[in-house]
Formats: sequence, C-alpha cells, structure tokens
Amino acid sequence: MRTAALLAMAVAICSGCEDRMSSAPAAARRPDLEGWHGVVGLPASCAARISSEGLPELRWEPCRSGRVACDHLSGIEPSSRLAFTRPEPARSVGGAPYLVYTRVATDGEGRATEALQIVQRIGGQALAGLSMDLRSATCGARLAVGEGGLALLGHADDHPDATYVGASPLADPAALTVRAFTSDQLGLGPRGFVPRIAVGGDEVFLESSEPSSPAAVDLRDGSRRGDRSAPAAELVEAIPGGAVAIATDDETGVLVLRGGGSVAGVLRPARWRSVTALAVDRAGPSSIAWVESEPSGGGYQRSVLWSSPLPLDHPGAERRRDASFDDELASGGAGLVANRGVALVLAGPTTAWMIRLSDGATWRVEAEPGEGFVTPLWIDEDAVWLSAAPLGPSFSAHEADIVRIGREAWAPRT
Repeated sequence: MRTAALLAMAVAICSGCEDRMSSAPAAARRPDLEGWHGVVGLPASCAARISSEGLPELRWEPCRSGRVACDHLSGIEPSSRLAFTRPEPARSVGGAPYLVYTRVATDGEGRATEALQIVQRIGGQALAGLSMDLRSATCGARLAVGEGGLALLGHADDHPDATYVGASPLADPAALTVRAFTSDQLGLGPRGFVPRIAVGGDEVFLESSEPSSPAAVDLRDGSRRGDRSAPAAELVEAIPGGAVAIATDDETGVLVLRGGGSVAGVLRPARWRSVTALAVDRAGPSSIAWVESEPSGGGYQRSVLWSSPLPLDHPGAERRRDASFDDELASGGAGLVANRGVALVLAGPTTAWMIRLSDGATWRVEAEPGEGFVTPLWIDEDAVWLSAAPLGPSFSAHEADIVRIGREAWAPRT
C-alpha cells in the first residue's frame, strides 16, 4: 500500500533501516492531542492531526565525554527513535535553519504506535507538529518547509488514486489546507507514489518513485506544470526559480528545472561515474554542491565534490571541482549538506568532513567515544549538527541522538 510505504519513509533514515524497527525498545510517550486538529482536505478517515502548540523544544546539554564545544540533544530517551528528512534535513528559510524530524513512539514490545513529525528552528521552539496514529495506518502524511511556507504531502488508502498536496504560511500551521490530485494529473502514471516534496516560492516540486519527471504544483491555483518528457529524478530540492534533482535515467546527472518544471539542463558526470549526492547552499552567494563517484562492488569509491553557483541559467558553465575524498562507508557522500560555502559529509562511521567549496580546505570532526554518525544535519560558521547512535552489532539509526560540535573541536584534515 502507498500509505505503508509513506509511513515507512517517515520513520526510516536510511535504506534498510525499516527491518530494524520492530526490535527497537520503547520510546517517548505520544503527545497530548488536546488542541490538535485534522488537516483540512484530508479524508475524515485519516488519523493525522496538526498543531503548533505544546511541542518539544530542542534543549542541549554537554556531551557525555565532557570534551570542549560538544553538546547533545536533551529530553530524548536513549531508546527513542529519531528520523530525519532526506534530502535537506534542515532547510534555511529567510536565513533561519529549520529542522524537520520525526519522533516515533512505541509500545512495550517495540512496535511503532505513533509518528510525530516536527518542524523546529534549530536552537528554538518547534513551529509545527504532525501526529500520525500508526496503529490504524489508513493514511500517511509528511511535512516539508521552504520559502513558500509549510507544505504537506499525503495519501489515504480509501482514496488510492489521490495524492494530497497543500501549504500554509510558516507562522500559521493551523491554516494548512490540502487538495487532492490524481496520479494522471501529476503525470505519475496509474500507480504513482510521491515519496518526497520540496517547497519553493509559489510552488512545490513532487518527486516520483515511478519512472517519471518531478511534477511542479502551483500553490496558488493547484495547477500541475512541467515537462513530462524530462528525465526521471530523485532527491528533488527547490532552488530560487526552480529545482534540482538527481536524474535517474540511463545516465545520471544533476537535473536542473526552471520554475514551472521545464528543463534548464542536466549536469552530466564523467564517463563511468555517477552523481551520488546533492545539496543546496542557500546562503549568499548561493550554490549547489554534488558528489560524483565510481560504482564499485555495490557501493562507490573515488568520490569527488563539485559545486556550481546559482542561478543555473546555463547549467555546468561554472562547475568547479572542489575536493576528492575516500568514503569508508562506500556511500558516495550520501546525506551531503551545504551552507555558507561549506559542505558537510560523512567520511566514515565515526568521522565527518567539512569541505570549503571555494578552495577545498577540509576539517574533520570525530564522534563521541562509543558512538557513530548516522547522517549530517546542518552546518554554519560556528558548529556542525549530526545525528549519532551507539556503535555495536545492534547499531540502529532509529536510536539516534543529535550532536552539535563547535568550531573549537574541528581539526584540519591530515
């Protein structure tokens, strides 16, 4: 069912994490749903509720090792499950970073009972929360944030051909209203499923798991726009005046879309290489960063970080080779994030690199003793944010914490 797939994605951080869910220990209690209400436009059968009140705040306490410039998220039980939006777990809106993450509640036997998606300013109060009852999973929904406000993407089992899309101002989540689109309207084919949504200014871009191009939906009138002959793509991200995504046709590349979804061009990698990660740096001067890697034994090797300034009026005209790196995880830089001219990428189970896009200068940070990094979350001039979890045979991304490591703890790459 499409709902089951959407809910699995809401609580899954990485490919293959889903099969570990049933063995995870109990997590935080479900929130008090008093004052929460249904989303206007979703079917009455959908057990999704939204609110902007009574939501948790990100509070920090010193890391357990006591090392300098290191904090971790407090108020999250060690057994809690946290999941993060991919790509762009944190999105800069108006210069402020907002983190989108999910807290999953379980019963005494470790079965997931509720997913609470939270949109929260890093270092500040939560802006909105979306609660989904997983015990009666007749629908699924997910939140996203961007310059156009707060957006929601949803499905319902009793309306199998409908995809629900809508938005509200960031300051007024209660005003969120969605409308239904058929798969044919979105150009997804008869069994289309939309796993991700990227919020631009007056439009959202929907990624399809079917072999079709991303769809652009105008938030003002609900119309679907775009070039249905564009390459199929995944990991779509909005940029000023359009969107970028990783093309998944016969040749991979960075697909560049104009506003309305028409194709501006495709940045193709060198022969025998694949585009394996993509990020948008929204701080001025804004740019995109991506990783090109060589496939090797089911993974990737010899990864190279590239960047190009925005806007991409002529894609590839100013592409710049920034740095090469060996990825111990063979992931091709998966989870790459970028901000203020610096990219953050995992180099191994316990090491992350910050790479300056202008000259390739590189620094490293190490995880806490006994922990490993799961995914990069955010970077600015003062600190990096990553999710982390205890190492060991039962290493599980669903038991992740959030760690913040300040500049004082960064070391030059040697």
